[in-house]
Amino acid sequence: PFSHNGSDLTFELRFSESVNGLSYVVVRDSLLDADGGEVLKAKRIVSGSNQRWRITLRPNSDSENVVVTLSRGTEVATGYTMVNDVTATIRVVAMQMDSSTSTATVRFSGAPSNHEGCKVSISMILSENISGITAADVEDMLSVTNGRILDVVSTSSGNNNQYWRIDAVATLFLKFGITVAEDTAIGSSGYTVESEATVEVMPHQ
Repeated sequence: PFSHNGSDLTFELRFSESVNGLSYVVVRDSLLDADGGEVLKAKRIVSGSNQRWRITLRPNSDSENVVVTLSRGTEVATGYTMVNDVTATIRVVAMQMDSSTSTATVRFSGAPSNHEGCKVSISMILSENISGITAADVEDMLSVTNGRILDVVSTSSGNNNQYWRIDAVATLFLKFGITVAEDTAIGSSGYTVESEATVEVMPHQ
């Protein structure tokens, strides 16, 4: 099997069809059996569809294999049960990770001085041009307080991946914030965030 260094890893979970009524909470907290690790996130790859999911998993250690299982007979949602077939079991062994992981810093700019509970747009700049990262990878890096992300858009030219615009909606009367934590994985690029970055927007008084 491949080895890993204990860093977070991602993989895709794909059903044969879109499962009506399936929520990310169920996928993240109860659907998958993780032996040797913990499921941290479950995110729809296609908005509005419950067929394909991006799973983020954290190994328990840097010396233990990780196996994630979705057993046959499991009730995925009302009216949907995993069939008695080899494709009903999904096993993931941790990906090979380079022990000399590179780091990059994150900087926010262009945030408004205040908000009125409506859309805000903020620029995010990476210190490195990291090949292969996507808007979904950037969104997975973000932790939001008192609001939600609407969209993440690359504002770089050509193959440059350093510059991004984050569109979000802030909760009225509350301080809105976005944080990227230290050591956060930047997609599957092998890069992690060197130090925490935070931006805050105060409510309009």
